Amino acid sequence: MSILTSREAAFALNFTEANQMPEKITKIFLPAVDGYLKTATGKDWGALTETYVTVDPLAKMVASVILARWYEDPTQLGAVSGDGLLGLIAQLHAKSLQEGAT
Repeated sequence: MSILTSREAAFALNFTEANQMPEKITKIFLPAVDGYLKTATGKDWGALTETYVTVDPLAKMVASVILARWYEDPTQLGAVSGDGLLGLIAQLHAKSLQEGAT
């Protein structure tokens, strides 16, 4: 499962409906955002378990910001900058460490 649903991704990118988004968003951008956050934090935030039954709201917010930045400026693909965003990613990493990173 992805951190963001197609509908959440559409909302983050200011599309009215998910079917209005270019296919590259669901096929390329969303998996890339998920992979980036997994590498940066040590946790697959989209993978649900018996104890992790919903995607963390902070993970959704961070994924939304990264998705929007990468979509709006493709030259930023793979790059994440800004103290605020980096701080939020650090918070996700800390949560992952506290949970024992699954």
